[in-house]
Amino acid sequence: MKKEEFTDWAMTYFRNRDLVQRRIVSIEKTSGECDILIKHNDKEIKVLVMPEIESFDALNAKLDKDKHTTLVTLNSKNNFDIIVNNWKYFVELPNFYIVFSNPDSSTETKWIINPHVHSRIADEKSLKIGLKSMFDSVERI
Repeated sequence: MKKEEFTDWAMTYFRNRDLVQRRIVSIEKTSGECDILIKHNDKEIKVLVMPEIESFDALNAKLDKDKHTTLVTLNSKNNFDIIVNNWKYFVELPNFYIVFSNPDSSTETKWIINPHVHSRIADEKSLKIGLKSMFDSVERI
């Protein structure tokens, strides 16, 4: 899936997710440190759209521990492995969310995780099994 098409999907997803709460003040595509900027009255959320994560370093270069950031990425084995292999780093980012997606899936189209929160409620021994279970709930790209 092309990045532009995936960015459009992400914008639609975030708008639809906000239909009931109506917290979004504005949402716009950007060409800077993020791909989409979502503004609420009390915070801004940087959305990074990365269909394929090239490497941990490429992703890490775009992260800011002090900002609310959401990564939207395809539900691929490579993307999953990069997140799982660097899990301990992501746990340290309380305002970091990941949306794994396959917009063309015939079952679920996405799964969402906040590593910081997940690490507090999940047993470390069963972490990989639980993440793999969520990964398998959406068809792989």
